[in-house]
Amino acid sequence: MENNSVGLVKTQYVTFKDEFFFESGRVLNPITVAYETYGSLNEDKSNAILVCHALTGDHHAAGYNHPDDQKPGWWDNMIGPGKPLDTDKYFIISPNFLGSCFGTTGPASIDPATKEPYGLKFPVFTIKDMVKLQKRLIKYLGIEKLKTVVGGSMGGMQALEWAITFPEMVDSVIPIATAGRITPMAVAFNTVARMSIMKDPNWNNGNYYGKTPPVDGLAIARMAGHITFLSDASFHKKFGRKYATLEGIYSYGYGSFEEAVGKIRCKTLFITFTSDFLFPNYQTEEIVEILKTLGRDVTWNNIESDYGHDAFLLEFEAQSDLIRDFLRSL
Repeated sequence: MENNSVGLVKTQYVTFKDEFFFESGRVLNPITVAYETYGSLNEDKSNAILVCHALTGDHHAAGYNHPDDQKPGWWDNMIGPGKPLDTDKYFIISPNFLGSCFGTTGPASIDPATKEPYGLKFPVFTIKDMVKLQKRLIKYLGIEKLKTVVGGSMGGMQALEWAITFPEMVDSVIPIATAGRITPMAVAFNTVARMSIMKDPNWNNGNYYGKTPPVDGLAIARMAGHITFLSDASFHKKFGRKYATLEGIYSYGYGSFEEAVGKIRCKTLFITFTSDFLFPNYQTEEIVEILKTLGRDVTWNNIESDYGHDAFLLEFEAQSDLIRDFLRSL
């Protein structure tokens, strides 16, 4: 285990028994949140940073859950003593978002009314719902204000939502490789992925819990997702012309947009990557221009990279300096 690792960490759980109101109008209770923390909360509780994970990620962002783990958490290069999210200075909170299958209440959870998994009966949920539940966790931890909220991809969307919905609770946000809304192209790829799962013979209308899951459909869905995560240069490096030997890929309410973005008043650092196919740079440029017009304190860095959308999980050195300097400026 490396010297500047946060070491062994345990997943923690908290269950909120009061009613949780979804944006759709549905209500659930109780709701459980899984999360990890790294570092220590200072006396006045002013050093807390929230890390939000992406669609296929989880709350295990740093360190190891078991001594025999082969790999650390997904952002271990960024979280730890002396790292950009320095656990000698900051208290890092990494929650599992609402609707996930990694510990926080979601479709795989048991419905108290039926004693069966929710499945497709689980309420439709939004990024705002995720953030509202995260707010409950932050309040539970006794924290009134976050130093920053940082996340990549869908985690970046959560960071933006924090700045819009709960501006009084954040000093700053760092959205990485993200956008305020996905492109029609991304919607199309998501539709292909969703349909491939639902056409799997084992889909069973979503009632596959405790049975054989739709693994073949999921594999195809992950192929579609993987395409959006890479760039043209990445495809040449990874696959070249060896197509014949390839057997499979197993990686994976406001009036207007301007009005919603205008609610962001905190200091903001946007990080994008030149080859990002899933969240093109022009989407971030649109947000940045709106914020600049409104006189907000906004910085945008577009990092040169051939890794496509995956870059936020790979270009650690370039992101490290930007995030470290930004946090110092606070």
